[in-house]
Amino acid sequence: MNKKYNKGFTLIELLVVIAIIGILAGLIIVSLGDATNQAKEAKIKSALDQLRPVAQLYYNKYGNYTSLAADTKVVNLVSEVGNNGGSLVLSVATSAYCAYSATPAGGCICMDNTGKVKSSSTSTTACNCSAQVCPN
Repeated sequence: MNKKYNKGFTLIELLVVIAIIGILAGLIIVSLGDATNQAKEAKIKSALDQLRPVAQLYYNKYGNYTSLAADTKVVNLVSEVGNNGGSLVLSVATSAYCAYSATPAGGCICMDNTGKVKSSSTSTTACNCSAQVCPN
Protein backbone atom coordinates (compact mmCIF):
# COMPACT_ATOMS: atom_id res chain seq x y z
CA MET A 1 0.00 0.00 0.00
CA ASN A 2 2.50 2.43 -1.08
CA LYS A 3 0.39 4.99 -2.94
CA LYS A 4 1.74 8.36 -3.86
CA TYR A 5 -0.77 11.24 -3.77
CA ASN A 6 0.20 14.31 -5.74
CA LYS A 7 -1.18 17.36 -4.12
CA GLY A 8 -1.15 20.62 -6.06
CA PHE A 9 -1.68 21.84 -9.59
CA THR A 10 -0.03 20.73 -12.76
CA LEU A 11 1.97 23.12 -14.89
CA ILE A 12 -0.71 23.11 -17.60
CA GLU A 13 -3.43 24.11 -15.09
CA LEU A 14 -1.32 26.99 -13.82
CA LEU A 15 -0.57 28.22 -17.35
CA VAL A 16 -4.27 28.16 -18.25
CA VAL A 17 -5.18 30.19 -15.16
CA ILE A 18 -2.41 32.72 -15.85
CA ALA A 19 -3.56 33.08 -19.47
CA ILE A 20 -7.16 33.71 -18.39
CA ILE A 21 -6.05 36.32 -15.85
CA GLY A 22 -3.90 38.00 -18.53
CA ILE A 23 -6.82 38.20 -20.98
CA LEU A 24 -9.14 39.65 -18.34
CA ALA A 25 -6.51 42.22 -17.29
CA GLY A 26 -6.07 43.27 -20.92
CA LEU A 27 -9.80 43.80 -21.35
CA ILE A 28 -9.97 45.91 -18.19
CA ILE A 29 -7.05 48.09 -19.27
CA VAL A 30 -8.65 48.75 -22.66
CA SER A 31 -11.97 49.75 -21.08
CA LEU A 32 -10.21 52.04 -18.57
CA GLY A 33 -8.72 54.09 -21.40
CA ASP A 34 -12.19 54.92 -22.69
CA ALA A 35 -13.41 55.75 -19.17
CA THR A 36 -10.46 58.12 -18.70
CA ASN A 37 -11.36 60.03 -21.87
CA GLN A 38 -14.98 60.24 -20.78
CA ALA A 39 -13.94 61.61 -17.39
CA LYS A 40 -11.71 64.24 -19.01
CA GLU A 41 -14.52 65.24 -21.36
CA ALA A 42 -16.88 65.58 -18.38
CA LYS A 43 -14.36 67.86 -16.65
CA ILE A 44 -14.11 70.02 -19.78
CA LYS A 45 -17.92 70.29 -19.97
CA SER A 46 -18.00 71.18 -16.29
CA ALA A 47 -15.42 73.95 -16.80
CA LEU A 48 -17.49 75.38 -19.67
CA ASP A 49 -20.59 75.23 -17.48
CA GLN A 50 -18.68 77.14 -14.79
CA LEU A 51 -17.66 79.75 -17.34
CA ARG A 52 -21.25 80.86 -17.92
CA PRO A 53 -21.96 82.25 -14.40
CA VAL A 54 -18.45 83.69 -14.15
CA ALA A 55 -18.96 85.55 -17.42
CA GLN A 56 -22.40 86.76 -16.34
CA LEU A 57 -21.03 88.11 -13.07
CA TYR A 58 -18.21 89.78 -15.00
CA TYR A 59 -20.73 91.39 -17.37
CA ASN A 60 -22.89 92.57 -14.45
CA LYS A 61 -19.84 94.16 -12.83
CA TYR A 62 -18.21 95.79 -15.89
CA GLY A 63 -21.04 96.05 -18.44
CA ASN A 64 -19.10 94.24 -21.19
CA TYR A 65 -17.09 91.10 -21.94
CA THR A 66 -14.04 92.76 -23.53
CA SER A 67 -11.48 91.76 -20.86
CA LEU A 68 -13.18 88.55 -19.77
CA ALA A 69 -10.19 86.41 -20.79
CA ALA A 70 -7.97 88.24 -18.29
CA ASP A 71 -10.23 87.51 -15.31
CA THR A 72 -8.47 85.20 -12.83
CA LYS A 73 -11.42 82.81 -12.60
CA VAL A 74 -11.50 82.47 -16.39
CA VAL A 75 -7.73 81.92 -16.46
CA ASN A 76 -8.18 79.10 -13.92
CA LEU A 77 -10.92 77.53 -16.06
CA VAL A 78 -8.71 77.72 -19.15
CA SER A 79 -5.97 75.99 -17.17
CA GLU A 80 -8.38 73.28 -15.97
CA VAL A 81 -9.50 72.56 -19.53
CA GLY A 82 -5.86 72.38 -20.66
CA ASN A 83 -4.99 69.98 -17.85
CA ASN A 84 -7.70 67.63 -19.11
CA GLY A 85 -6.55 67.49 -22.71
CA GLY A 86 -8.69 70.30 -24.13
CA SER A 87 -7.85 73.74 -25.41
CA LEU A 88 -10.35 76.42 -24.43
CA VAL A 89 -10.63 79.22 -26.97
CA LEU A 90 -12.56 82.29 -25.88
CA SER A 91 -13.88 84.74 -28.47
CA VAL A 92 -15.18 87.94 -26.87
CA ALA A 93 -16.86 91.12 -28.03
CA THR A 94 -18.40 93.97 -26.05
CA SER A 95 -21.77 92.31 -25.54
CA ALA A 96 -21.19 88.66 -26.46
CA TYR A 97 -18.77 85.79 -26.03
CA CYS A 98 -18.29 82.28 -27.33
CA ALA A 99 -16.05 79.58 -25.90
CA TYR A 100 -15.11 76.25 -27.43
CA SER A 101 -12.75 73.42 -26.76
CA ALA A 102 -11.67 70.23 -28.45
CA THR A 103 -11.98 67.10 -26.32
CA PRO A 104 -9.48 64.25 -25.84
CA ALA A 105 -11.83 61.87 -27.68
CA GLY A 106 -11.68 64.02 -30.83
CA GLY A 107 -14.96 65.87 -30.39
CA CYS A 108 -15.73 69.46 -29.57
CA ILE A 109 -17.88 71.52 -27.19
CA CYS A 110 -19.07 75.07 -27.90
CA MET A 111 -21.07 77.47 -25.71
CA ASP A 112 -21.99 81.15 -25.90
CA ASN A 113 -23.52 83.90 -23.79
CA THR A 114 -27.07 83.07 -24.96
CA GLY A 115 -26.87 79.74 -23.14
CA LYS A 116 -26.52 77.75 -26.32
CA VAL A 117 -24.33 74.66 -25.94
CA LYS A 118 -23.34 72.52 -28.89
CA SER A 119 -21.23 69.39 -28.76
CA SER A 120 -19.96 67.08 -31.42
CA SER A 121 -18.45 63.71 -30.62
CA THR A 122 -17.31 62.75 -34.09
CA SER A 123 -15.85 65.89 -35.62
CA THR A 124 -14.72 69.40 -34.85
CA THR A 125 -17.50 71.14 -36.79
CA ALA A 126 -18.79 72.70 -33.57
CA CYS A 127 -15.35 74.14 -32.84
CA ASN A 128 -15.68 77.62 -34.20
CA CYS A 129 -17.43 80.82 -33.27
CA SER A 130 -18.69 83.28 -35.83
CA ALA A 131 -19.62 86.67 -34.41
CA GLN A 132 -19.25 85.24 -30.86
CA VAL A 133 -22.08 82.75 -31.43
CA CYS A 134 -21.86 78.95 -31.66
CA PRO A 135 -22.66 77.64 -35.12
CA ASN A 136 -26.09 76.24 -35.81
